[in-house]
Amino acid sequence: MNERIVPRDAVTEFALRIAPQREIVGPTADRTGIRYDRIEGPFQLCLDAGHGVASPKGVLFPQTEVLFRFPSSEPNETIAEPRERVLFGIRPCDARALALLDRIFQSDGVEDPYFSARYAATTIVSLSCTEPGPACFCTSVGGGPADPAGSDLLLIGIGERLLARPVTQTGRELLESGGDLAQPAASEHVAAAVEAETQATAKIEPVEYPTDLARLAGIFHNTVWDEIAATCIGCGVCTYVCPTCHCFDITDEARRGRGRRVRSWDSCAFPSFTLHGSGRNPRERQAARLRQRILHKFLYGPERYGEALCVGCGRCITGCPTGIDLRSLLEAVTVIMNVEGA
Repeated sequence: MNERIVPRDAVTEFALRIAPQREIVGPTADRTGIRYDRIEGPFQLCLDAGHGVASPKGVLFPQTEVLFRFPSSEPNETIAEPRERVLFGIRPCDARALALLDRIFQSDGVEDPYFSARYAATTIVSLSCTEPGPACFCTSVGGGPADPAGSDLLLIGIGERLLARPVTQTGRELLESGGDLAQPAASEHVAAAVEAETQATAKIEPVEYPTDLARLAGIFHNTVWDEIAATCIGCGVCTYVCPTCHCFDITDEARRGRGRRVRSWDSCAFPSFTLHGSGRNPRERQAARLRQRILHKFLYGPERYGEALCVGCGRCITGCPTGIDLRSLLEAVTVIMNVEGA
């Protein structure tokens, strides 16, 4: 597989070397925690603090972006040519989430040109998890601490070294440009990477979640949704930190004959999300809104894309101000499904 070994203390130099003509974006740390920013020099990359609260989704799908301004001499929207970039050091769950978003934004023969252009111009270098967080459950939804899905190049921590494993041809080319910083891996390095993945996987508690789609659809009107939504305040944090949530709103802002069209993240947890112009709201109660989020992830997503729209990163769990734990919620739903279908 053409794996190479990179010294951990030279990883920033390695990142800058493999993409000299591209923008490097990776996890950095400030007083607010981990965020994803441009890397321009040594000591900026922060690779040992987990995945943080914010996901790298915002790099390719900004929380707020201007689609176009008006009036304009151009009759149609103009999609700016995105800069070639390397998204370096994100976690495997986030790489997988970006691949899921790419599928979603190209579904039914309709492509979102803004996300698609950025994604096509981005090379993804992910870093395996050796110490999964307490809320992680990626192994229960098809992922893993060293899951290669969505990555071009996967880095696996083995002590003071990183095993660099190319996943795509782009990743192989990227690795070749590392020069003498990327030495050929020996068999013991590969074995150490396998052991590191095995140990990390063992630290993740499995979660039982609903996979029987017919039974899940059958509890749409069950009172379980009222029970699990009792402490939900509809703040939307779970959707904003989620790397696969992708709902958005579009507004036109105008003043004195000039204006702009803006796209912004939205949330199914908000009361106004499904509010009709007539004043009717088909999801008036918080229970209905929470139900929509769960069914979107674990029923409608699998029906449409063949897999859950959740990568098990646990951000919604650690970010919820009232302590709602998605894992417990899924297990409660599974129990009700089994009772209803008995």
